[in-house]
Formats: sequence, structure tokens, C-alpha cells
Amino acid sequence: MWSHYADGHRGICLKLRRRSLRYGSQDPGRVKYSEEYPSADVFFSSQPHEMFAKWLMTKSSDWSYEREWRVILQPEWYTPEERQGWSPLPPGSKREVMHRWHPLPQDALAGVILGCEISSPDEQLVREWLAMGSCTVPLFRAKKKPGHFALDKEKIG
Repeated sequence: MWSHYADGHRGICLKLRRRSLRYGSQDPGRVKYSEEYPSADVFFSSQPHEMFAKWLMTKSSDWSYEREWRVILQPEWYTPEERQGWSPLPPGSKREVMHRWHPLPQDALAGVILGCEISSPDEQLVREWLAMGSCTVPLFRAKKKPGHFALDKEKIG
């Protein structure tokens, strides 16, 4: 997935602890891979959170090799202070899409993997970010596996 999501192997991958990504009663869930879109019935017969869960947790079976997990957060799980930027919508109102960053729990980060084509300045920036944080996590570098369409990783810090 490095070529899809990490700028052609020039980015980074965050290794996360799934058990630390629990929000309220919501655990990370496996994405379901399918040949078909979720049925349109889900949009008319489900509660909004169920509808979004089915829609956001389904991908084409072409992507099944990713073995992806996702967490869907809902505004009502946030404290009033955390909800800044989320606006409650009265029934029948036009829906405005709200985007915001969500902080990860302190123990969620288990490691950082540098892409095998990362530039020296970007690697230095990642090392500086890690030094600024209060958690210590292992640093790895992805390496092309000779003669294979695969990557290995080695611990470098």
C-alpha cells in the first residue's frame, strides 16, 4: 500500500495499537470487501450511524489485500469542548460537511515506518517530531526485498 498511500514510498506509516483506538463503545472494525455497493435500502431503513457505518466500512473486493480496519467517530462521543466545529443539525436542514482532526490516545502509537524512498530532509523531520513527543516508539525503515514484489522493514531507532 506504500505506493497508494505514502507518496510512492516517500512517506511514513504509523503503526497503531488497535486496542488503544476504542472510542466509547466503538471498537475498530474490519472493512468488508464486496463486489457490490451496499444496498440502497440501507439509506432508507437504517439509523444514520448504521447507514454511515455500512457505507464507510465497505470497499471493493479489489482492495481486499489491504486488510483494512477503520474507526468511525461520532460527534456525540465528544465532550462539549471537543465538539467545537461540529454543529448539530435540525431535521430537514441542509447538511454541512465538517472536517476536523482527532487526537490519538497517547498509547496508540506503537511505531513509525519510514518509506524506502523517503528523502533525508523528510526523515530528519520525522525524527524531530518523534523527539518532540512524550512517547518513545521504535523507528523502522522499509526496504525493498531483493528479487520480490515485497518490502521488509528494519529497526533503525
